[in-house]
Amino acid sequence: MARIGKPDKEKAQFQTRLRPRNHTDGLGEEAEAKPGFKEVKLALAGHLVPAKKNSANKDERPSIGIRKYAVHLGQPLALFQMLLLLVYRLGLHQAKTLLVIADGAHWIWAGVKEHFASLGIQVVEILDYWHAVEHLWALSRALYGQGTQAASVWVATQKRHLLH
Repeated sequence: MARIGKPDKEKAQFQTRLRPRNHTDGLGEEAEAKPGFKEVKLALAGHLVPAKKNSANKDERPSIGIRKYAVHLGQPLALFQMLLLLVYRLGLHQAKTLLVIADGAHWIWAGVKEHFASLGIQVVEILDYWHAVEHLWALSRALYGQGTQAASVWVATQKRHLLH
């Protein structure tokens, strides 16, 4: 078994973080070309517990009750198959609505449509907070310029809107 020295280990970690930002199929084309690169895919299936009023008559945040995870190192198909199995095991196939929160990659939305359309329930797709903020920063740079105070203030305002 080969031993990875410190320089090789640091180089390997750095290269792993260089995954292309424009990936659309689960693995960016550049990453697929790199031997040994695999992207870990993670999904959570669970019961969403609606928010309740607290003693101050304010809504608390909704929470996830019973939950199960699907994790796969490789192509998306296996992840969606595992996730669909979890949906049935948890009884989520009988729900009125299936909520999907994801990073916006095309392969995720396409996989959701392909694998969950047969359930006959409403599917709501939401871009996750951190990826939404990335898009806000990109828009702020286009509107106000890179690194400007106006861009920072605008993004801070939009982030508050996203959270409330």
